[in-house]
Amino acid sequence: MSPPVNSRRISFLASGEVKVLAAKLSSTLERLGRVKRCKRNSVIFSQGGRGDSIYLLIEGIVEISFLSSSGAKKILFLVRPGAFLGKDAFLERPHSVTATARTDCRLVEFPVSVFSCSEASEVMLMLISSLAVEATILGYHLLSVTYSRAHQRVMFSLWFLASLSGSGRSKGSRAEDMVGFRTRFPPIRVTQEYLAEIAGVSRQTVGEVISYLKGHSVIECQPGRRVAVKDMAKLETLLREDEIHREALDFVQDSIFLD
Repeated sequence: MSPPVNSRRISFLASGEVKVLAAKLSSTLERLGRVKRCKRNSVIFSQGGRGDSIYLLIEGIVEISFLSSSGAKKILFLVRPGAFLGKDAFLERPHSVTATARTDCRLVEFPVSVFSCSEASEVMLMLISSLAVEATILGYHLLSVTYSRAHQRVMFSLWFLASLSGSGRSKGSRAEDMVGFRTRFPPIRVTQEYLAEIAGVSRQTVGEVISYLKGHSVIECQPGRRVAVKDMAKLETLLREDEIHREALDFVQDSIFLD
């Protein structure tokens, strides 16, 4: 007996094929929402600000950060096409974080009211899938902070940043030609300071990891204290020595955030 239609859809979304569904719904997305373009370093929405819109990232990379009461900024994570932003709007509460375009970005802005109409049911499935992936990645992050060595966290952060820029990948996106999900960008400017902030470790720890990876020909150091990955396969091999990051690596590679 064939499974119910909804069952097939949920399984389909869980496999990380949100972009393929978006390709089929491209006209619906444009009809329900408004395409918005943001220049690099522009703020999409700010912590504490009120909003009544949800954003689907179509092109570019967005940095999600939190500002403490003392004024200290903490980068929480980076997202790429396929992710939804501004979900606090569903709760009618101020934004709990700030979203900043790390590259030129293109988004679809949906009024919250749109999600109550029947035409938005497929978009809601995309949103649920995005939330599930986000929650799983955050779970791996908590496990990493609790049980993994700081050096492993630095290497995973470096791998993730390189993956966002498409480093070491030769195949194109499965759906980018159909709906315009661009997943090849100019490399993010990865400095040792930025890496320390993303990984949540000291600059001394980052320096130790950089020296180790450079000695094993995994990375190269560039002017301005920038870091570039030369051998993604070797970096992945090092990460797979840690059980938590091995599982996280497999999941992120198959998630909606990476092709």
